[in-house]
Amino acid sequence: MKKTTSPAPLCLSPDDPLVVKMHQALPVPLVLQALQETDKDNKRLARLPAAAVVVLLVLAGLFRHVSLAVLLRFTGLSRPKEGQEELASGTLTGARKRLGTAPFRHLLRTTTSREVSQGTPRGFCGLRCFALDGSKARVADSPENRAHFGGHRGKNGNSAYPLMRVVVVLDLASRLLFNACVGAFSIA
Repeated sequence: MKKTTSPAPLCLSPDDPLVVKMHQALPVPLVLQALQETDKDNKRLARLPAAAVVVLLVLAGLFRHVSLAVLLRFTGLSRPKEGQEELASGTLTGARKRLGTAPFRHLLRTTTSREVSQGTPRGFCGLRCFALDGSKARVADSPENRAHFGGHRGKNGNSAYPLMRVVVVLDLASRLLFNACVGAFSIA
């Protein structure tokens, strides 16, 4: 009989180095500004405020081995209904869809331009040096993704998953992602 092991318990604290780094790199006023400028801020008191969704999704990127429900419990960012301990599972999914990508794009541009302009040493002959790199990545297999991104066609048929092209621009002095672009696989 095969013995199964349970996943390691969540060992996060406000002093965790990744949590501290995230708060330094992504202060709450910056998140609120991004939400206001992209018109995604909450107009009313919500059980799961937009700023909480942004912080939660950034934490989810840092702690990929931890489920969103566990991160939500850990952070205490939500306001469940009276008599309920947790939000309904669809609440987070709906909040992510309503939020979209605009606040994250704004945060990426704001934080990278701020970091790149603040005292980072100039590269070659006093000029800023950037690197451009591209790759491909698999995305979830759905009719929408297949129609939008496509895939490659080989002698054995279509690729198993839809594929997308990813191109990134990196600032070499600060080692930060300066910009990114995602598109259909057929773009060469």
